[in-house]
Amino acid sequence: MSEEVTRPWGSYRILETGENYQIKILTINPKSRLSDQKHSYRGETWIPVNGILKVNLQGHVMPIAPGRSLSIEREAWHRLENQSNNPIEVIEIQYGTSFSENDVERREDDYGRV
Repeated sequence: MSEEVTRPWGSYRILETGENYQIKILTINPKSRLSDQKHSYRGETWIPVNGILKVNLQGHVMPIAPGRSLSIEREAWHRLENQSNNPIEVIEIQYGTSFSENDVERREDDYGRV
């Protein structure tokens, strides 16, 4: 397991990386959200471990609960939000040809990273 990487919305750890996939565990801070973003070289699947997350996928807002999963295709705009008062952990499975943190195009961000 990799070192914890801190972000304004929480943190993540890389659990495993293969040729065409990477698995992370995200910890989303209470009342925090990731940027509205898309990726050119990878898709993602999110699986909440604890707590209900609010997801915006291509303008469609929906909850995602523990035990459920949501897949996001390459080039799809998406945003993940924790509206609760407790941290929420999410398993993120990335699949594609690049897992670089540079493969992020943001159109809205609470932390000035657009």
